[in-house]
Amino acid sequence: MIIKDIRINNFRSYYGSNHLSLSDRLTLIIGDNGDGKTTLFEALEWLFDTTGENRKESHISEKRKSELEIGESDEVSVSITFEHDGEKEIEKSFTFERISETEYRTRDYKFAGYLIEGAERRFTAGDRLLNICFEPVIRKYCLFKGENELNVFDNDTALKTLVDTFSGIRQFDELVEMTSSFEQKSANAANRELQNDKKVSNQAKELNTQLNDVTNDIQNIKTELNQKKVSISEFSSKLELLEKNQETSERYQNIKERIKGQKDKRAKLSALSMCDYSTNLLDEYWILRSFPAIIKEFSTKVSAFSKEKRRLDKQETERRAKEAGEREAISKIQKLANDAVPLPWNLPDEATMKEMIDDEICKVCGRPAPKGSEAYEFMCNKLNEYLAHIAA
Repeated sequence: MIIKDIRINNFRSYYGSNHLSLSDRLTLIIGDNGDGKTTLFEALEWLFDTTGENRKESHISEKRKSELEIGESDEVSVSITFEHDGEKEIEKSFTFERISETEYRTRDYKFAGYLIEGAERRFTAGDRLLNICFEPVIRKYCLFKGENELNVFDNDTALKTLVDTFSGIRQFDELVEMTSSFEQKSANAANRELQNDKKVSNQAKELNTQLNDVTNDIQNIKTELNQKKVSISEFSSKLELLEKNQETSERYQNIKERIKGQKDKRAKLSALSMCDYSTNLLDEYWILRSFPAIIKEFSTKVSAFSKEKRRLDKQETERRAKEAGEREAISKIQKLANDAVPLPWNLPDEATMKEMIDDEICKVCGRPAPKGSEAYEFMCNKLNEYLAHIAA
């Protein structure tokens, strides 16, 4: 038991709460007469006494008693924290109450022990914990007995008690008898062995033969086990390779499916890119069919843009024809009267046919169609048929 600190509350001359921390090495308690050196050891002696409750009025601080009013109470307590196979604590206490001018009553005696594990304190009986960590036979001769009684070497009873308690001296005679018995048995065994030496030799040879056989069997089993381990290792490697190949195959199939999906997506996008959105915008599925005013304005702008594009194409064709000397391209362009812009390759829509009627020229064949001519009337009828078809 290594005491780390002592706490004394209202014990005799120790008024109120008092705390004393001890060093890891030697601790000297020095003071004048009446400073409380003896009282300190008496407080520890009271704490280590397990013979009864010991809630004596003489243990109470006189100064604290004098301060109490009738009906008031306080506590006397002594506790220590010590190290013994871990940190532990022992506390003894009781409550005292003033019941009259001269009388006091004690109650609520406690003797508690605690096993401290970090921030946790587990309760146990104080006397039981004390007897485990500080045996009564040691307490009897190590504290508070005066110099004469503390010197166990001058006290035959104390010395015998300590020797009997902490040594195996009582077993010495038994050990001597056991030693003699062992020596006799050993001598008898040696004689028997000498007499049976030949028999033992033959048995030893048989045992050696058996031992060699068993050793060979063990070696063969070890060899077989090593072979099994190699086979298991190879099998595990192949199994891992097979699992990897299966995983690779599954990933390859997934990649093929993704490539096929991308190809399908590209084909759809390619098909969409081939559409002529200038004409498809007026398809029967187009949402703007519900807004005829917007469709009409859209058609007018598309026609204007188309005409402007064809005019620019015509200018570019003329420029290239002049630069490359393509007289034939120039003559084809000059066949169109009124400097008209050629018709696109697809069938004429409503806006294009109106444009041909206004320009009085068939932009499909490139011939003039003046108002009143058969070609002019043909284009007008064609436009009316187209409008009737759209209205239906």
